[in-house]
Amino acid sequence: MKISLDWIKDFVELPELSPEEMGVRFTLSTCEVEGVEETNAHMQQVSVVEITRVEAHPEADKLRLVSFETGSGERWVVCGAPNVAPGMKVPFAPIGTTLPGGFTLEPKKIRGIMSEGMLCAEDELGLGDGHEGLLELPSDAPVGTPMTEYMNLKRDVLLDIDNKSITHRPDLWGHYGMAREFAAAFNKPLAKPFDEAWIEKMRGFYNDETPPVTIKVEDDTACLGFLGLSVDNVAIKPSPVWMQQRLTACGMRPINNIVDISNYVMLEQGMPNHIFDRDTVRGGKIIVRDNGEKSVFVTLDEMERKMVAADTMVCDAEGPSSIGGIMGGLTSSVKDDTSRIFIEVANWNPARIRHTSTRLGLRTDASQRYEKSLDSHQLERTVLRILELLQESCPEAKVVGPLVSDKLILDEPLVIDLTLSRVNSILGTRLEQDEVIRILDSLEYVTKIDGEVMKVTVPSYRATKDVEVDADLIEDIGRIYGFDKLIPVAPHNEIMVTSLSPAKAMERKIQDFMVYRGRALEIYTYPITG
Repeated sequence: MKISLDWIKDFVELPELSPEEMGVRFTLSTCEVEGVEETNAHMQQVSVVEITRVEAHPEADKLRLVSFETGSGERWVVCGAPNVAPGMKVPFAPIGTTLPGGFTLEPKKIRGIMSEGMLCAEDELGLGDGHEGLLELPSDAPVGTPMTEYMNLKRDVLLDIDNKSITHRPDLWGHYGMAREFAAAFNKPLAKPFDEAWIEKMRGFYNDETPPVTIKVEDDTACLGFLGLSVDNVAIKPSPVWMQQRLTACGMRPINNIVDISNYVMLEQGMPNHIFDRDTVRGGKIIVRDNGEKSVFVTLDEMERKMVAADTMVCDAEGPSSIGGIMGGLTSSVKDDTSRIFIEVANWNPARIRHTSTRLGLRTDASQRYEKSLDSHQLERTVLRILELLQESCPEAKVVGPLVSDKLILDEPLVIDLTLSRVNSILGTRLEQDEVIRILDSLEYVTKIDGEVMKVTVPSYRATKDVEVDADLIEDIGRIYGFDKLIPVAPHNEIMVTSLSPAKAMERKIQDFMVYRGRALEIYTYPITG
């Protein structure tokens, strides 16, 4: 999973460290960083040029000698693009530029003629898949301008997180959860834009109109709670450039504002969601039920999936619309003319999602997260964050009715008793109580003092599978304090001669008598066990 440090900076101020140092520090405190990658660094070297002259290559029919103006003088390269022509404005990468994929341009003779760099296609710059010719820029593109400036591209640092190291941490499958860890690791304040005041403000958009879609979750399904909100007057358009850049950096392809908002919120909050074209919800009903029989269902990727009776499906009044917790159906997805939507945010049984996903051979971003035991307390916040971004993209958007839900069960808070003596005994430290409480507070635990006991309330997003006993709290304290600061000390144990029990002493005397006086042989046989 890729984590954008530019995104993390929305929530916490990061120290001035090199990307590599940042990766090492985060590995020591939270989870393994497999690699560090800088995005758009190459685009600072790539600039806008205007082609002035195209001539035939003397040694190759399909190559051309292309002269162009850089803004600081004329240069030329050997080019094989079929669409190259005088007057075009295109991106130029000079010698020394390292393009996506790790390829660095070097001085090179092409059929006997030295080329001074490369005029670039879309895919060569990492801007898309197009390779049919040079990327043609608009005629008003200013010659000599770096592509980062011309395209308003931000440089970013991506941390490639080892997924195996966060399997037990459902709260780390979104950027906000990761930001909380950065804040704790570097002792920085965490911005809390999604606090209770924000939730109450966003709830103000609910209203008393009759909800156009109702929800029914049948018993014994994989669903652990289902929320939905209807919104009218949305317009399908491209999402803002900043959102597209973040999605692209994290490995997702921008599609349109509605789909991009759905994916953006999943990557930010860590909670998957699905946005229906509400006109495809037949009968105005969402019914979550087990499939009940073997059938074939076509998913968003246009693949036919063989479903079995025990698979949980999200259905409308006439049939299935999506595979619960895994992937939506082809017919319910947002289209270019969609104007009315239904936002779905639900939680699902991790074991059943894993079972269905594995059987279908269909691992998705959603199923990966649901398998980790997500927190149902985060469902409404996810709905409201989607609504907030929708209102920014479509100011005319209007909520229709209240938030609808079914089978939402919220667990009681988990409280664990912890003592300072046990913390220091396990870690081999001499931490003061104030420091222990500071570390717990930075991870959003709530601590109350009761004599020598600290009563620690575990955040709901940590209590689903990660934190259960005081040893888990001590592990959190140790990693934020710094495992690298712990001094290894050999255990202090007294070595004493062990005295034999009367029965064992008698057994030894009998053995000695039989060997020395009875002329017997003592034999050890192989046990009849494997």
